[in-house]
Amino acid sequence: MPGEEVKKAKNLQEAAEQGKEEKTCQEKCSICWTDFQYSCYHVDELDETRKLCCWMTASEWGWILLFFFVLYAYDVAFFALLLNFQVSFGVPVLYGYLAVFIVAVIGIAICVYIGHQQHLQMEETKRATRRAIEGDEKV
Repeated sequence: MPGEEVKKAKNLQEAAEQGKEEKTCQEKCSICWTDFQYSCYHVDELDETRKLCCWMTASEWGWILLFFFVLYAYDVAFFALLLNFQVSFGVPVLYGYLAVFIVAVIGIAICVYIGHQQHLQMEETKRATRRAIEGDEKV
């Protein structure tokens, strides 16, 4: 009967909830602190030579900083040039600026898409490696 199944499911759910022990604030903070320490610094499980700070190596952080520095320098030079052109030639230059902006947005969208595809491939490779390792351990 459907009514009995629903009642049985509720009883099972209540039994599961009663079996759960509520963690104290200290236990929750301890778990959080352990997770935080692991995120801040740990050694990669797949490659023991990679020491990760906030999930990235020092060279990866350097590449990110270099990228942002170059991006900032490019933006400053680009907008200074556009401001100079606008002062010199007037409002029609702003249409050129709009066209350049649209092309830049399309270029960035393409780069993000390609980067995301590469990231998905890398994650699938890591996942397959983990499955192979776990499969070897089970044998």
